[in-house]
Amino acid sequence: LLTLLSSHNNRREKEKITISGQFVIDGRMLPEDFELMKRAGVRLLDIGIESMSEEIRRHMNKPFRNADVYYTIDQLVKNDIPFALLFLVGYPIETEVLFYENIKFLKRIAKGYDASKIKLGLGMTCFITPKTPLGLSNTYEGGVKWSSKVVPGLDWDERIRRREYIEEVA
Repeated sequence: LLTLLSSHNNRREKEKITISGQFVIDGRMLPEDFELMKRAGVRLLDIGIESMSEEIRRHMNKPFRNADVYYTIDQLVKNDIPFALLFLVGYPIETEVLFYENIKFLKRIAKGYDASKIKLGLGMTCFITPKTPLGLSNTYEGGVKWSSKVVPGLDWDERIRRREYIEEVA
């Protein structure tokens, strides 16, 4: 698809097509793939990083490495492809230490990149939908204002505190 769009956009300057959508980090993309994305007219990618804790992402069945996140950001910035990093605050296994991996990441990218070009999406806090894999897990108890069964003190108030803090840092 990217090859077809790139070819089309090369031939039809006045009729360029642009695309946007969700992007899944998998670590197998080459620099040439990102160059092709730019030529194909990619104008915005939403990237569900969720957390900079590899442990949390494995629990979510999103096993990409942090090195893949940095590589992807480097390539997107290099190719001037706009993107938004989406985070999920207060996952049921998110300890204070794992939460602070997100804070360290935000501070690191603020120093290493033009932060005005990086969009962040911060959900309110982790909402658990019944009858989903997470909803069927034994990691929490309660409804909307659930509490973690595996992380002492991770309750509604703590999740709100973390959400407010990460927004302040962002």
